[in-house]
Amino acid sequence: MRKEFIEKEGLESKYYKFIQSPKAIQYVVSQYIDNGGTLDLPDYLTYAVTGDIENALEAAKGSAISDDEFEVLFTYTQAFGTVKQYEKLLGIYGKEWSKNPAVNAIVSCDNAEMLEYFIKDIMALEKTKEYNLNTDCFDVAAYYHYYDIFDVLINNGYDLYDDFLEKPLYGILGSCICSNDYDFDEFLKLYDYMEKKHEPINEN
Repeated sequence: MRKEFIEKEGLESKYYKFIQSPKAIQYVVSQYIDNGGTLDLPDYLTYAVTGDIENALEAAKGSAISDDEFEVLFTYTQAFGTVKQYEKLLGIYGKEWSKNPAVNAIVSCDNAEMLEYFIKDIMALEKTKEYNLNTDCFDVAAYYHYYDIFDVLINNGYDLYDDFLEKPLYGILGSCICSNDYDFDEFLKLYDYMEKKHEPINEN
């Protein structure tokens, strides 16, 4: 894979593209490797971006990892790993990033276990205005029918858009039923939750 795709000069991280969309990168890179391609990356990063977190952490042991490389490990472990694996990563490389969840990666990769682990931190950060996720989590969960993500968000009272009129909630409900395989019970659960947060959502 071309080095200029992997590294991008002038951005916060030279692995910027990998960090922005772990779900898409994991799929594309896995297909590329399955078809005989190779990456110009250390083994631990190759494992990480294909979602093989256990081998990524094993390969990373004793390696001199740069901050940019750690950011990839950190993001992909949250996206595809278990809480146990994430805590193992922090045990190896320190806890200074432990309260910085890669929220979009966690939700887009349907990692409900990791979201549950971080949900209180996420909500606390939003209250301090350090995060401004609005309903990104609900949007993604609705579009991909990630019902376990719904459950974590709803059970923890995760908030919806502050301005209902500016950013209507109907789009999320529409995403939830955009294909034939949606779960009607989950749709009703989300609808009821929206009514509770923004009563009533069915006014003309």
